[in-house]
Amino acid sequence: MTVSFDQVRRQSVRALDAGGAAPGIDEDSALAIAWLEAARWPGLRILADALDASEREQRGAGLELGVGDPSALDAGGRSAVFFAASAIDHLLGLAARDNGQKASLRVIGLQHPLVLLAAASRFAPAGQAISIEWPDAHGRTFCAVAMAGRAGVFAGQNCAAEDCDTPGVVSAVLGCRPAGGEPAPPGGNENQTTIVDPATLAARIVDAYQNGLNVDPRSYERVSVYASKILVPETEESLLHGAGAGLTDND
Repeated sequence: MTVSFDQVRRQSVRALDAGGAAPGIDEDSALAIAWLEAARWPGLRILADALDASEREQRGAGLELGVGDPSALDAGGRSAVFFAASAIDHLLGLAARDNGQKASLRVIGLQHPLVLLAAASRFAPAGQAISIEWPDAHGRTFCAVAMAGRAGVFAGQNCAAEDCDTPGVVSAVLGCRPAGGEPAPPGGNENQTTIVDPATLAARIVDAYQNGLNVDPRSYERVSVYASKILVPETEESLLHGAGAGLTDND
């Protein structure tokens, strides 16, 4: 099933909005979902799983700071779909206190850490690199690095790109540091190899904008079920509050 990048984004916005995501998070996370699909990870399936596994009040809740520790955030087992942009913003705030140099942030108890990479690829400032490290149930550690629109993903031996879509609840460590050259693991970790290189990832994003996305029909349908809940019947009163069929790209 082929759809445009913007069609995935718009459908994701509607699903998140209907599902009760916090204001602003719907647009930020919808872009992250479309970016993941463009990068050939299952963004729509991640969004559908996140919505299925959460209550409405959980989708709009903020992140809790660790007690006495601004460098720790508690996700409470929720998907990064509902807070990725906020976590990246908090990390950059910590870095700003150090004159934009280094910062570290632990996010405890989250699902779908790949969404953090999508947010980092959008919000990484010029001259800064954002890294995300997380484990899986098999003891493997993945590291994703984003800087100024470029991103790469690294892991140990015998890992493939699809392995990055880690199931279950994990904890992640985010880092921010001055950038140099292409995205690479922090500290030049020799035990990690490139599993998605920056040039390939950039080419996939460009191709998605130009030629559309090949998405899983079942995942698209699952997201569409949530999106349809926001399309309330048109009445004179509802139109004043933004109801309507959403016929243009700006709807």
